[in-house]
Amino acid sequence: DQGNLEDGAATVDELLAAEPENPSGLGLRATYLASIGESKEALTALHTALRFSKGQISQAVYRAYLTVCVFLLRTNQLVPAYAHLLTLVAMTRGEDKNALNLLSQIASSEQLPAIFHGLMLSADSPQDASWEREFDLAMEAYRQGDWTGAATLFRDMNRRILDEPVLLRNQ
Repeated sequence: DQGNLEDGAATVDELLAAEPENPSGLGLRATYLASIGESKEALTALHTALRFSKGQISQAVYRAYLTVCVFLLRTNQLVPAYAHLLTLVAMTRGEDKNALNLLSQIASSEQLPAIFHGLMLSADSPQDASWEREFDLAMEAYRQGDWTGAATLFRDMNRRILDEPVLLRNQ
C-alpha cells in the first residue's frame, strides 16, 4: 500500500543520509523510484549504486537492477531495458537465467529497433592516444554498470577532444 511504500522510502532516505554511498540503500532507492514511475531517477540511483559497489554487486543491488529492468520492460522502454540487461548478462557472465529470459523477451520483440541488436560500445581507444587512461576509466565505469558516470566522462572528453569517432559513438 502507498503508506508502507512512503514509510519505506523515508527509511531509505534516513539510511542514505547516514551513509550516502551505501550501494544497498541506493539500490532500494532505485527500486522505489521505479515503483513510482520515475525511470530516469531510478536509473541514476541504480548507476550510483553500481559505482559504489566497485564491481561487487550485493543481492540488494542485483534485485534492484532486475526490478528496474522489469519496470522499463513493462513501461515499453525497450531500448534502455535491452541495454541494461545486456550489461547485466555480461556482468554475470551469462549465468543469470532471470536476466537471460528478460533479454530474450526484448530481443524477440518487433518493437525493438534493429539498430539496437548487439548494442556494444567500442572498447579500444586509438593507439597512443594522450587520453587513453581517461578512456579506460570511462570504459571501466561502463563495464561496472555505472552508465551515468561513463556518459559523463565521455561527454567531458568529447568537449575537449573534438571529432573523435570512438568518443562520439561511446557517448
